[in-house]
Amino acid sequence: MGVPFYGHTFKLQDKNKHGIGAPIAGEGKTPHGEGDNAWYSEMCDLVKNKGWAKEDPDQGHDPISYHDLTWVGYDDPYAAYDKSTWVKENGYGGIIVWEITQDDFQPKCCSKSYPMLRAINHGLYGTGSGPETYGCEHK
Repeated sequence: MGVPFYGHTFKLQDKNKHGIGAPIAGEGKTPHGEGDNAWYSEMCDLVKNKGWAKEDPDQGHDPISYHDLTWVGYDDPYAAYDKSTWVKENGYGGIIVWEITQDDFQPKCCSKSYPMLRAINHGLYGTGSGPETYGCEHK
């Protein structure tokens, strides 16, 4: 099971149509993203501190965020926790991540460092506390 510590960005054709399957005009770009990618640490800051909208269109498993014409699909600590719990409950061997420097390691957005890795460890091994205690953006 893969847990990306980044999101893919798209440029919407219409900023008022931002749901899953909305028409796009190509690649998007976040303020500090690389190409069409946005690191988790950036997405956390954009949602928590910069007024970007965040929705969980599939009952909280895969968040999306958008602002003006930019749309981003990404994993947050809640999604990382859900995926790691699913892996454990279904007897799979582990989680692959890409890439740990894209986590909020300093931390700049969350109140605890490495929220994505913490969420995975909590889901797989029951260590530490859950994502609701990391001080990141809302679910």
